[in-house]
Amino acid sequence: MADAPNTGEKLLLQIIDKVFAIVTAAPRGEGVDLTPEKLGSNRLQSDSTVVQLAIPGIPLYAEDFKGMFHPSNTEGSRAKTALFSWLVDAIPSSHSLKYEQTPRRVSLAYKAIVAGANAPVRPVPPELQRQLEQHNAVLYDASGARTSDFLEYRKRQDDLGQAQDDLRHFAKKAADKATEYHDDYADFDKKPEVERKRIVALYKRKAQDYFDDAYPQARRAVLRALDELNDVRMIRVEAALTFLRTNGKELSGQLLKSMKDQLDMGDQPQFDQALKMPVMLSFPSHTAFARPGAGSGWMTVSCNTDTLDLAQSQTAKRTGGGAGGFWSLFFFRAGASHTESTEHIDVTSKSIQVSFELAVVNILRPWMDATLFSENVVWNAGRDQKAGSVSSGRFDTQTDSHLLPLVPMQMLVARNVTIKGAFDDTHQQFVKTHTDAGGSFGWGPFSFGAGHQQDSAAFSKREDGSGLTLRLEGIQCIGFVSWIPPKSAPLDGAADAAPLALPSTAELAQHEDAAKRAVALLATPPGLRMSGS
Repeated sequence: MADAPNTGEKLLLQIIDKVFAIVTAAPRGEGVDLTPEKLGSNRLQSDSTVVQLAIPGIPLYAEDFKGMFHPSNTEGSRAKTALFSWLVDAIPSSHSLKYEQTPRRVSLAYKAIVAGANAPVRPVPPELQRQLEQHNAVLYDASGARTSDFLEYRKRQDDLGQAQDDLRHFAKKAADKATEYHDDYADFDKKPEVERKRIVALYKRKAQDYFDDAYPQARRAVLRALDELNDVRMIRVEAALTFLRTNGKELSGQLLKSMKDQLDMGDQPQFDQALKMPVMLSFPSHTAFARPGAGSGWMTVSCNTDTLDLAQSQTAKRTGGGAGGFWSLFFFRAGASHTESTEHIDVTSKSIQVSFELAVVNILRPWMDATLFSENVVWNAGRDQKAGSVSSGRFDTQTDSHLLPLVPMQMLVARNVTIKGAFDDTHQQFVKTHTDAGGSFGWGPFSFGAGHQQDSAAFSKREDGSGLTLRLEGIQCIGFVSWIPPKSAPLDGAADAAPLALPSTAELAQHEDAAKRAVALLATPPGLRMSGS
């Protein structure tokens, strides 16, 4: 039996529990068909989702997201997009509550898997072949490149996905607000019945006010996005994709060929001048979270270690609890890797309350075709590769030896962090000494960058005199939400198939080094980068 979690572990479990519930919650459609099937294959379901916190978190700077290159901003900065791509391309280590980058890359693994995939040779009936050619003409031009309609469809699907995520988050948050008194009143059960009823009624009213204010606008955004997909061109693309998905068993060979062709003729990896390495570009679904004072898309999350019921914690049940001792107050030098602490001081408080605003940012990979993981597509991963070598499809059996065990799908961004009950005058002096010297620090998944405004990290005396409250205003990446691909490959590799050509150890080492330098650059104030620091 696992040891009882310490205070830091309790807080980690609570944060992950709440984020997990937000990103996997079923949306309330209010008469709109928003079933999981309608949400699409890239929507996250509870049995295929993992939430991991970056400890320490990664300070972010608004300048890195302003004017990024993006499919909708082709004149933007590719260097900024390359830095973001390096950040989100690592395959995380599985079975850990802590986000830890492995040397392996999502882009390299996906390219190797697609290049080495083989499908059984099956005759295609003439009528099915005719329909395939008809639908392919909607998706691809004569050169094999995606048509403008197909590209527009994917963009509108991304827009719909973001709107549906916002809808899900608002709906879940409204439901949670009705019971937040458990976090705010550790002694709730000891209060007189009349007082408990008053508190419950107050929080129900707060929840209803939040719902009435936020939810209708989010629902309208989904309806608008659905309308955008309801024109003739988009309906044709949807019909073509549905045909390919539902006839995947007979058309697996053709589908794999199309994926290989798309990788060959798609956008070539961007050569990042700063890191001297090519990287496949990925994009944030939006950059509004980086705009100072932005209001939409943010949710408040509150946690209290006094109120954790370990028996009810879904994360503890899934992982056996125990997060590890990651809750010291770290100091990081400007420009150094964010994972390398140069000094630390322990925090021993037994009771901690944390609140923060959270934005969930989808990660878009135009070069990845999730059709590969459809249950209707039949393939193997090459000679000597057993069925399930790419992914077991289950959290409890997934290991780092799988070729693609986890794919980061969402970045978790926090701001306006408030931490109560953890710090005293010693911690305040520790932080002041290092920030005055231009350093940055972090506690758990929360961080403060050297380039953030100094008054955006501040200690204040608590009203009851029980210690200090720490507030961190700047934006920061506190972790990632990853997807567990379904069991794949479906078949054992054939004896006569070519072996899977995986990246070499040297190539992985180069990419790992570039990714570390990219994260260090992101955690370094832009002004210091330009001056060569």
